[in-house]
Amino acid sequence: MKLFASAFPRGAAGIGLLLLRATTAYQLAGSGIAAPPPLALALACGATALLLATGFLTPLAAASCLACELLCFALGTAQDVGSLVDPILCCLAVGLAGPGAYSLDARLFGRRRVLADIRTHRKH
Repeated sequence: MKLFASAFPRGAAGIGLLLLRATTAYQLAGSGIAAPPPLALALACGATALLLATGFLTPLAAASCLACELLCFALGTAQDVGSLVDPILCCLAVGLAGPGAYSLDARLFGRRRVLADIRTHRKH
């Protein structure tokens, strides 16, 4: 996870990333659907939306979100190309920006404070 997100911003930036993840998950969960997708695709979109909303494995979830949106369009369940612009841009933004401090990724893979006792590392 360190390769994808080097920092987990807090404060206003962290809240902004939380809102971006929530918006992207909402868009993926069903807004803009013209016809119901196949069950497997609906389950994949739901699982991806859950990963995005909680901020767990965010770069993988953003890539999966992008794939789900493109599959919805390819299968004809999306309204039109214009309805995909916002969700695709949100997926890219989440994937590039990372999860933020208010996510499971930050809890599991975030920075930790390591204290070392230098007395145990001295050579006599």
